[in-house]
Amino acid sequence: MRVRTIITAVSALGLLTVLTACGGGSISASAEAHPASAPAASPTPTQTPTTTSKASPVDANESAASFKAEFSIQRQDVGMIMLTNTSGHAVTVQGWPALTFMNQRGDQVAVPTQKVEVPGPGPSISVVAGGSVFAPVAWTDGDKADESTIVADSVKVAPPGTEKPVDTKFVSMDGTTPGYYQFAITSVKIGTFQSSPQNLLAF
Repeated sequence: MRVRTIITAVSALGLLTVLTACGGGSISASAEAHPASAPAASPTPTQTPTTTSKASPVDANESAASFKAEFSIQRQDVGMIMLTNTSGHAVTVQGWPALTFMNQRGDQVAVPTQKVEVPGPGPSISVVAGGSVFAPVAWTDGDKADESTIVADSVKVAPPGTEKPVDTKFVSMDGTTPGYYQFAITSVKIGTFQSSPQNLLAF
């Protein structure tokens, strides 16, 4: 009887451990950081935990509290958005991020934007607390002397289904986090959120 009790206790401990583990355009950086011109390495594959239990869709009233975003420059005209669930529960994400570009004064500027199914249709992804989803962004270079070029000094990211932006951090091609970026662009294409960054930048 004692041997059976010990085996049962060890099995329960193992189960608890498993449950706990589950549980653009021309861009110039500030003087502090200058992105390298060499092509960036492919994003490192990331295991993103997902679950189907107790997942709720994005709510505009909780989006700022439920997520944070990272906008990393992968190439001169391509970036990747990583949206991370900072809430204490699973949240369902599907579709495209919303981008808001702003000028030096902090005013919103209108940039022609197209949502595209790159790298493919956006699946419904249930993201656990601490998990992330990924979306590609591509932009067309513009000349500042051309009236069709929009100059933006920052961009904010909002989850699908809401225009309410979340805290967004920029990461340059060399991995540094400069405090300032300038986009000189004519148009932007936004891809769909995926559960992994693998094969994401298929523009």
